[in-house]
Amino acid sequence: MFCLGYSYLSLPETFYSRAQPEAWESPSLVVLNIPLCQDLGIDPQAVADYFLKPEVRDGMPTPFAQAYAGHQFGHFTRLGDGRALVIGERDTPDGRRVDLQLKGSGPTAYSRGGDGQATLRAMLREYLISEAMHHLDVDSSRSLAVVRTGRQVRRESLQEGAVLLRVMVSHIRVGTFEYAARLATEADLRALADYSIHRLYPQAAGDEHPVLSLFHRVMQRQVDILAHWMRVGFIHGVMNTDNTAISGETFDYGPCAFLNAYHPATRYSSIDRYGRYAFGRQPQILQWNLTRWMESLLPLLHTDPNQALTLAQKAVDAYPVAWRVAYSDLMCQKIGLPPGNAEGDTLFSDLLLMMERWGCDYTQTFHALTYGAIESVNDSQMEVDLPFFATAYRTSTISPNDPNVPPASTYPPNNPAAISPAENYVDSDARCEYQAWHKRWIEAVDRAPGGRAKARQRMQASNPVFIPRNHRVEEALDEAEAGRFEAFNRLLEVVSEPYRNRIEFMEYSTPPGPGFEATYQTFCGT
Repeated sequence: MFCLGYSYLSLPETFYSRAQPEAWESPSLVVLNIPLCQDLGIDPQAVADYFLKPEVRDGMPTPFAQAYAGHQFGHFTRLGDGRALVIGERDTPDGRRVDLQLKGSGPTAYSRGGDGQATLRAMLREYLISEAMHHLDVDSSRSLAVVRTGRQVRRESLQEGAVLLRVMVSHIRVGTFEYAARLATEADLRALADYSIHRLYPQAAGDEHPVLSLFHRVMQRQVDILAHWMRVGFIHGVMNTDNTAISGETFDYGPCAFLNAYHPATRYSSIDRYGRYAFGRQPQILQWNLTRWMESLLPLLHTDPNQALTLAQKAVDAYPVAWRVAYSDLMCQKIGLPPGNAEGDTLFSDLLLMMERWGCDYTQTFHALTYGAIESVNDSQMEVDLPFFATAYRTSTISPNDPNVPPASTYPPNNPAAISPAENYVDSDARCEYQAWHKRWIEAVDRAPGGRAKARQRMQASNPVFIPRNHRVEEALDEAEAGRFEAFNRLLEVVSEPYRNRIEFMEYSTPPGPGFEATYQTFCGT
């Protein structure tokens, strides 16, 4: 048994409901994250015993489901943990406190008619992607274990059931505050804010206005995490306010995916019919989500509603600058320039326009710059500089996009970089365009402190060699559903060191063909 805490239960009971996980008919351990067990100071055998020995679970305090609400695709909905239970909080050896939460543990008071179950495929997907995000240096939930339940779960067909043990610093969401503001009392809302400050941002307690300080700190965390999403080409797929954690962690890996051919309108989620959460719209959606959060905080800002609104508007207005700085700093480093470089923004934007025009693979393009183009100095070496054009889909005919992402209603139904062949450009156009860009880029790199050597270091730290390619993820999950875990384990090994250029795994760096891109969809899993 491992010791757990329950500070969340100090909140009013409106924020949670106790429940026991359903009895698992014939549980069997599928995957256990030994390194994470060690980080948490938990004996791996104790985790296995929790799932495999009912008497161990019976000897622990009753878990609880959290109540929350949220804007889902722009519409307010009362929600809550419909298939999840927090089994407790763990104090780690390095001084952190984290939640341990079961997913797929059965119905709760918030299931809204659902079965509370999860499928093996969906839970293995979350395990794989969350671990990949962690190793990509993106703040994320972690996955401790996946266990078969021995049950069949009905989705579009009968599928094998499973439960995941997830680790997060906190499961408090923007939607938790929306729930308190709309469906509880002002005293409850204040209790939630005070608890959040005490547990997650204790520095804010000493500031002149702790609630405003909380907002600014969370906004910066969310801005930073989103900039990293854009750095690695991650598309969350369901950026509802209930999936926006105030701890600043990526979580809920249902319809997520990674960008292949670059286009800002790319989306894969089957439920995102109009591209609300497309790759290039994510910064706008984050601002929208944070604005909804600020609306819920208004009663705590000032007793005078007009004064509260003035303070709120000023806080929300800080978002565009915070986003531009965070995004610019990371994207400059993707092309080897130091954060804040005056030429970096223009060079990066121009590169994206070329990539969009030619349907270039996002990850491979920056890999080519990192391991080839940074070394070339004249036209005779230009073949080294163009490997991403050689592997491009070359299927986009969409003109370079406006800096402002077009409305969601104008988005085509699938990845627009995989629809129709480009006929308005030829290889010589690409070569001339790229050579001109390359000359400007190398000159900027040479002027920057540290020159090309430092640029190479920045790029190697910023540009992954491997991401969990969508087609590889699906292949691994198909095999796992059939009881074969070799592909899953191999892919997990690949993404555990995404920045190391390992020749033995290079087939995992190859994007899928355009046929896969044109039809690929991801699903929520509930």
